[in-house]
Amino acid sequence: MAMAITEPHQPKPPIQASPGRRLFHLTIAIAGWAVFIYWWILVLLRRVSHKEIAFTAVFILATLAVCVAITVIWTIHNQWIFNRKRGRTHVPAVREDFSTDSLGHPIHFEGGLEAMRRDPVIQIRLERGSKNYRPSSTIRNQSPSNSRHHSPSTV
Repeated sequence: MAMAITEPHQPKPPIQASPGRRLFHLTIAIAGWAVFIYWWILVLLRRVSHKEIAFTAVFILATLAVCVAITVIWTIHNQWIFNRKRGRTHVPAVREDFSTDSLGHPIHFEGGLEAMRRDPVIQIRLERGSKNYRPSSTIRNQSPSNSRHHSPSTV
C-alpha cells in the first residue's frame, strides 16, 4: 500500500492571556500578598487589638459562608438540571459538518465522504482557496502531466 508523505505534526503554541488580563491578575495577586504581609506585620510587631481580631474572624467566616453558599447553589442547580433532563443514557448525536475547515476554507470530497472513509490514502490539496480531498483510486488514475505534484504511489 502506498503511503503519502506528510509533514510532522507541530504542536500549537500555548494560548496566552492578553497583556491587560495578565496585568489585572498580577495586580490582584500583588494586592493579596500585600494584605497577607500587612496582617503578619500587625501580628508580629505589635499587639493586635480586639477590633482587628474581630474583623479577621468576620472576614474568614464571611468568606467561608460565601464559598459554601455558592457550592450549595451550584449543587442545587445541577440537581435541577438532572431532574429536568434525567441522566444521560447515551452520547448525544453530533452532526458532522464538513462544509468548511477550521480556517473557513470550503471543503470538497471527490467521490463523496464515504469514499474518503473507505480509502486508505487520501490526497489533500488547497486549490484556489478550497480544500479538495481525493481518494487514492482517483489519484492513481491521474497522469503525471495533469498534476503538479507526484501522486502518493510514486513518492
